[in-house]
Amino acid sequence: MINSKRRKDCYQMKRRLKDNQKPKILAVASAFGLGPVGKLSTIINATNGKYSWYATGPAFDLKIFDVIPFVEIHFSENEQEIKEFVCRNNIKYALVVLKNKVARYLKSIGLKVLYVDSLPFMWTQTDFNYGKVPIDMDYYCAQKTLDLDKEHLKMFEQVKNLKWIGAVIPKRKEKINNIKIKPIVINLGGLHSPTGNGMDYIEVIVRPLINIIQEKYKNKIYVTCGDSVRDDVKNYLKNKDVIVCTLTQSNFINLVSNSFLFFTSPGLTTILETSALGVPINLLPAQNLSQFYNEKYVQKYYEKYKLFSWEDEILDLKYLSSLDKLEHEIVQLIYERIKFLKSDKKYLTRLNNRIDSFIDDDYQVGNTRNLQNGTQQIIKLLNTMIFEGENHDN
Repeated sequence: MINSKRRKDCYQMKRRLKDNQKPKILAVASAFGLGPVGKLSTIINATNGKYSWYATGPAFDLKIFDVIPFVEIHFSENEQEIKEFVCRNNIKYALVVLKNKVARYLKSIGLKVLYVDSLPFMWTQTDFNYGKVPIDMDYYCAQKTLDLDKEHLKMFEQVKNLKWIGAVIPKRKEKINNIKIKPIVINLGGLHSPTGNGMDYIEVIVRPLINIIQEKYKNKIYVTCGDSVRDDVKNYLKNKDVIVCTLTQSNFINLVSNSFLFFTSPGLTTILETSALGVPINLLPAQNLSQFYNEKYVQKYYEKYKLFSWEDEILDLKYLSSLDKLEHEIVQLIYERIKFLKSDKKYLTRLNNRIDSFIDDDYQVGNTRNLQNGTQQIIKLLNTMIFEGENHDN
C-alpha cells in the first residue's frame, strides 16, 4: 500500500516536472449544460499533449473527460482567487468557452485570451451596448453553424480579431463496440442550468416518453445527463428500468453510434456531433432559449430527424424572442412555464398522445451538410497566439 502511494506520488511529481516545461494554458468553460465543456474537451484532446492545462472559473463537469487533463484545478469565479491562481502558476494564456465575464477579467490582468463562442446568434445589440460581449480578445472564434442575419453580422464588426470557424466537434473514430441488441438513448445533457436543475422537464417529457418506449420496445434504455443532476434524475426515475449515467465524450459518442433510437434535448454540441455521425435524431422539446434556435439548425441541415415541439403559446421561439428580457430571465420563464404545464392535466393527456405518435412517425429528410471542423482552426490560432507570446518574451 505504501509502495503504491509512493509510486503514485512519484508519477505525479514527474508529470508536474514535465508539464512545467510546456506552455501553460488556463481553461475556462461555462457550466450551462455539457456543451461548453464538451467543446473544451474536444480542443484539449486535439492539442495532443503539447500544452500544460490548468482550470478555473465556474466548476464544470469533469466526468466528460476520459482522462483529467489538468495539472491543477481551482474552480472559482472570485477574481482575486483567479488572479492568485494565475500568478502562482505563472500562466500567460487562456482558452475560454462561453464565459465572457471571466474572459474579460483574464485579459485585464495581462493574459492572452482565445475566446470560443459557439452561440453567436444569441447576442443582441443591447449585449454589445452594455459591454457583455468580450470584443477585445486576442482571438474571438465564433462558431458559424447557423446562418446569421445582416443585423448580427453588422454587430460583429465591433469584435476585434474575429475569426468565423466551423463546428467544434471531435475527430471521428471507428465504432468501438458491435452491440447485438442496440440500446435506446435519451440524452438530457443540457438539463442543468444556473436557473434550476430541470426536474419538471423529467416529469413532463421524460417519464411519459420512457413509459411509451417500454410499451413498444424491449431494448435497454440509457438516460445520459450531467454528473451534477445524475442523482436527482435517478431518484425521479427510480421505479423505471433504465440506466441513468454520466458518460465521457468518447463513450457517449460510441453509445449513440450503436443506438437503436436516439432521443435528445436540442443542445447544439450534441446536434453537431451526432450529425457528423449520421445518426437519425429524435429531438425533444427545448429546455432553454438557445435550444429553440437549435431546432432551426436541425430542420435546415440535419439529414434524418424528427422534432417534437411543446405546442404551447409561451414555449415558442417567436414569442420568446420578442420579449425585451435578458437571456437568464427568459430561461427562468421557460422553467416556470414547464412547471405550470406539469399541473395541466388536459395538456399532459394531449402531450402523451403526441409522444406516442411521434415515436412511430417517419423521419423527415433535411439537407446533408458536410460540417467544416472548426477544432483545427482553433488549434492553429492557439498555436499562433502562444508562439507570438513566447517569442515576445524572448
